[in-house]
Amino acid sequence: MYLINNLKRLIKTFYPTEIKNFNNSQIILDAQKLSARLLSELQNVIDNHTKTFSSEVFSNGSDHRWYHVKKQDPAFFDKILISSGVLDTIKDELIDFEYIVLYNHIVASDGNSGSGDGYHLDSSFYQRKLIYYLTDANIENGCFQYIPETGTLNFIRNYIIKNIFSKKILRVDNSKVKTLKKIDVIKEKGNGFLIRTSMFHRGNPLIKGERKAITFYLFKKNNFPKSLEKYL
Repeated sequence: MYLINNLKRLIKTFYPTEIKNFNNSQIILDAQKLSARLLSELQNVIDNHTKTFSSEVFSNGSDHRWYHVKKQDPAFFDKILISSGVLDTIKDELIDFEYIVLYNHIVASDGNSGSGDGYHLDSSFYQRKLIYYLTDANIENGCFQYIPETGTLNFIRNYIIKNIFSKKILRVDNSKVKTLKKIDVIKEKGNGFLIRTSMFHRGNPLIKGERKAITFYLFKKNNFPKSLEKYL
């Protein structure tokens, strides 16, 4: 089954829409900073949600994730998305889109692998995320990191061809990207960015402290994964 899925991934790299989106869009863009009022309202929504629902746990128990936080107040998250100022940027890329929202809280602990459990692609298809930090984020407490060289369609296509028989094609060992240039997205609390996640990225392993963030996973409606519908 994984081989069939990998072949589908390879074929899709030749779709005109995939080529257009990869060629015409920037990898990362700044979003509008959340106002103090929106941050306060957001914290109340998150507090209510995390008191009611259990998290999914990753990174050796360090990374707690609530993928269904949008259910707490969908209209409020629509407001954040609108205030971010990114919708005009993606309107041609993601016409008629749908999204889910993840809240994650990760803390420094022995053996943590950071947010996302190491370098990975969210998808080999064109994909966008809007991420807002809810704590100051730097290298020591797990800021987002990406590898721009892996964000081209040619790289993705060649990577799929070389790894066509891999069951875990969306993940890569640190040693395989050791020599590639990496960019850390360091920002203060309330700042956000729109990022293309069809390239290798991770949340840095935490050396100390904690990192909190919300992430909007943005999809075209006709490409929205059925496995995520439960989080809408």
